[in-house]
Amino acid sequence: MNITVTSTGSMLDDNIKFFFQKQAEAMEEQKDEVEQRIEELEVGQNLVAVVLSDKCGGCGICTDVCPTGAIEVGEQAFVNSEACSGCAACVSECPNEAIILVQKKNSK
Repeated sequence: MNITVTSTGSMLDDNIKFFFQKQAEAMEEQKDEVEQRIEELEVGQNLVAVVLSDKCGGCGICTDVCPTGAIEVGEQAFVNSEACSGCAACVSECPNEAIILVQKKNSK
């Protein structure tokens, strides 16, 4: 069985170009979205948890949820800023709203 293509080559070329242009546009949009998300995540790397001493009751919930082990609790919680990843797990779990995120200070 032989199939004969009777359309002109230029029409086929135009359709292929259009298809690939649309694909390229979609990929560019996805790339921009990924870059924006990476930027948002990198901002988190510049944050550190800080305990508001007047609100902290020393319950220790923050130590249980901290994925990096950056929090120690005596009478009150203390955050090791070098170990803190800025993930905010402690912020959302603190029943006293005693933990906030702040920009890390430049060590330079």
